[in-house]
Amino acid sequence: MKKKLILACMAIALLFSTANAVCAGSGSFGGAVISASAVESAEYDYVLLNDGTIELTNYKGTDTDIVVPGEVDGYKVSAFSNSLFGWNSKVTSVVIPEGITDIRDSSFYSCLYLESITLPESLETIGNQAFQNCHRLREINNPPKLKSIGYRAFQNCFEITSLTIPESVTYIGGAAFSSCNKLSEIDFKANVLNILPSTFYSCTSLESIKLSDSISTIDKDAFYNCTNLKTVMLPSKVKTIGSSSFAFCKSLTNISFPGSLKTIGNHAFSNCTMLTRIEIPNSINSLSDSCFRECSRLDEVIIPQSVSSIGDCVFEGCSSLSKIEMPDSIKYVGNGVFWNCTSLKDVKLSNGLTEIGSIMFQNCSKLEKIDLPKSITAIKSAAFYNCIMLKEMEVPYTVEKIGAETFSGCINLESISIPY
Repeated sequence: MKKKLILACMAIALLFSTANAVCAGSGSFGGAVISASAVESAEYDYVLLNDGTIELTNYKGTDTDIVVPGEVDGYKVSAFSNSLFGWNSKVTSVVIPEGITDIRDSSFYSCLYLESITLPESLETIGNQAFQNCHRLREINNPPKLKSIGYRAFQNCFEITSLTIPESVTYIGGAAFSSCNKLSEIDFKANVLNILPSTFYSCTSLESIKLSDSISTIDKDAFYNCTNLKTVMLPSKVKTIGSSSFAFCKSLTNISFPGSLKTIGNHAFSNCTMLTRIEIPNSINSLSDSCFRECSRLDEVIIPQSVSSIGDCVFEGCSSLSKIEMPDSIKYVGNGVFWNCTSLKDVKLSNGLTEIGSIMFQNCSKLEKIDLPKSITAIKSAAFYNCIMLKEMEVPYTVEKIGAETFSGCINLESISIPY
């Protein structure tokens, strides 16, 4: 009995001595996780990976100029964890070692004083929000093996002035460079299929860009509020220009649409106040709502026979537009299409049109005469409201309904023929 009791006590003592040894050591049980804090001079926590390399998980130093080591405690550094340097308020420059292929999400998020980053030739991926809000970052050397730039990767990097996106890049996340408001020059060679939403949103210093021929879609808000953008060379294969993609590009003077184009989205070019001429390609079947709204210098529009419908307010506020000719292919025109087109004098409507939409010509203050086709069956409310120079109107016998206030404010209307 005494012998069994002695053996039990020895076993318990051995167990406690092993536990104490593990707690006092530099790694977790089994050696899967090792903390650099056990080394007095070390500045990083890290995880030991299955291949014998390590992933840096935490920076504990106080340096402003950081050269990330290629090795820590004899282990090769192969990866960074998410947010490794995120919210660091002291760092001003970082050099990342060769061998690193992936900068993870938020790695340098909101490093407000970071001015310089040196990326390794081995780098393939920049994660989501990796450098977002690095307000003082001035330059990016995107390496030749880079494949992917994540969502909002460089958003709000206010000091970046030029950018090269190499042909190795096959993915650029939405809003990747949004609000880089000093970015004036882009060498865009990326082999991406889509420019995703808000990619270059409010890059207010950008003056010109030539996009790669691989692109088929320019998504919504892609170049929204690029107020200094003067020229855009659209790819020959582009099929879709998304909603508000070039809205408020107030310096854009000309845009040439390729024959591949199928869709121009809502508000796509609204408030492009320097745009003077638009020729719609015959690959387009419809014009979406407000797509050229408030293009105040637009004075020439060419619409092909392929177009069958025009959405609401498409040319609203195009105050320099003096002439419009609709092909007979157009069967539908929405409300307010020529609202506030204050220079519009010469209008030829489609012979296939069935109704005049609400406020369609409201405030067209220079319109003196318009011939309504015999295909028209309805004139909706306020269609010619405040057309102060309109002198005569002949309503065709096909019209069955005239809406409220259709001719209200037409103070110079001398004659009107209405069937009965």
